[in-house]
Amino acid sequence: MHEMDAQVDMAAKTDFGQNWKQEQTTAPLYLQVAHHLESRIADGDYPVGSLLPTENDLATMLGVSRQTVRQAIGTLRTKGRLSARKGVGTRVESVASSSATRFIAHSRSELFEVAAETEFVIDFREQVSAQGKLASDLGCRPGRKFLHLTGIRYPSSRGKPFSWNEVYLDSRVANAVKDVSVARRAIFHYVEEFTGEKITEIPQAVMAMAVSGEIA
Repeated sequence: MHEMDAQVDMAAKTDFGQNWKQEQTTAPLYLQVAHHLESRIADGDYPVGSLLPTENDLATMLGVSRQTVRQAIGTLRTKGRLSARKGVGTRVESVASSSATRFIAHSRSELFEVAAETEFVIDFREQVSAQGKLASDLGCRPGRKFLHLTGIRYPSSRGKPFSWNEVYLDSRVANAVKDVSVARRAIFHYVEEFTGEKITEIPQAVMAMAVSGEIA
C-alpha cells in the first residue's frame, strides 16, 4: 500500500512539468514559472491543502534553477496562493478565481507580468501640449509635448476588457510606438528598446472611475 502511494505520488510530481515550455517573452523566467504553477493548481492537479513538490524537484522537472523556482513560489505566496513552512513544505492555500482578475503592479517585474497576460489595444492617439491640470498631473512644465494614447486592455485571450488605459509619452520617444496598434508588451519596454536606456521609474495610477458612454 505504501509502495503504491509512493508510485502515485512520484507520477504526479513527474507530471508537474507537463506542458511547460519557456516562452519567448519579455516576462522574467520566474514569472513564467509562477504562471505555470498557478495554472496547474487551477486545473486541479494540486488542490487546496495539498503540498507541492520540493523546490529541487520542481527545478529539475521544469529545467530551471532552484532560485527561479523560489522566486516563483514567492510570487504566489504574495498572491495568497501558497504558504511555506520550514519542515512542512509549500502548501496550496487558494485557487485563482476565473470570474475576476485583479492587476496592480508595484514593480517593473509585476508590470512585465501584466503585459505578458494582456494586450493594450490602442484606438486613439494624438500629440498634446500639457497645460493647466494636465501639466500638474504629469508633473511637467506647461507646454511640454506628449503623445497621448488611449485604448482598452484585454486579457490575452481577448475576453471581456478589464480596464481603459490612458498613456502619455514624451514626444521625444513617441516614435517608439509609431507602428504599434496592439501592445503585447509593457509600453515602457518599447521605449527602452528605442532609446537603448533602462527606465528606472514608472509612475502610474490605477483607479476606479466613471467612463463616458462613448468609452463604455
